[in-house]
Amino acid sequence: MGNFGFGSWFTGGSVAGRVAVAACLVAVLVAAGPRAAGAALSLANRSELSCTPGDHFFDLVFTETPPAVSEGLFAFDLALTATATGPAGGFAFTGAAAPPDGFVFDAPGGALFRVAEVTPERLVINVASNDELADVASGDKAARVFYTIGATPPAEYTLAFDREASGFISADPDQPIDIPVSLVDPGTVVCPEPGGVGVVIAVAGGFTLARRRRGSGTSGALAPTR
Repeated sequence: MGNFGFGSWFTGGSVAGRVAVAACLVAVLVAAGPRAAGAALSLANRSELSCTPGDHFFDLVFTETPPAVSEGLFAFDLALTATATGPAGGFAFTGAAAPPDGFVFDAPGGALFRVAEVTPERLVINVASNDELADVASGDKAARVFYTIGATPPAEYTLAFDREASGFISADPDQPIDIPVSLVDPGTVVCPEPGGVGVVIAVAGGFTLARRRRGSGTSGALAPTR
């Protein structure tokens, strides 16, 4: 689909709030007729999580199940949580950024990427296209997430999506406004005694996002960040 001229909208306020406005606009522009069904999408971490003290990262990667459809992805919010057992400071989120390769909005127009919230236990990011819509394919990445393991690693830590605060919006009138994406939790990492090997306990299945029309209230300028 062509250029929407949405870039001027993204000068302040949360992406989620502006996405809600965009969704309403698209709903007005499009008659309430039948729409094409999208392909099945999932989002998951595809790399090994670490118990080694120091700085680390993992990428959140899409998988598309055929038949492939151009979703017209316009913007998304992602929220992750961490719970850890053991010493304080054993695990902490430290930020996020657009991945240097395979970014879902890797287009000439670029994208707006913001870390809206980062604490040791919670990470929230807002991402929006700078006018161009994305056709999501297997291997495309939503974000690179940074974390640190303290000098004394936790006994174990669990990473999960906050599904109520996550969502994906299409601005293609031929597709549903809300793009269903199955969010597969990164899982639980059991950290070993010194010299041992950590174990990742996979979380079975995923969770398909229901349609949502609300936004988050965090505001501020958007910029690539880590």
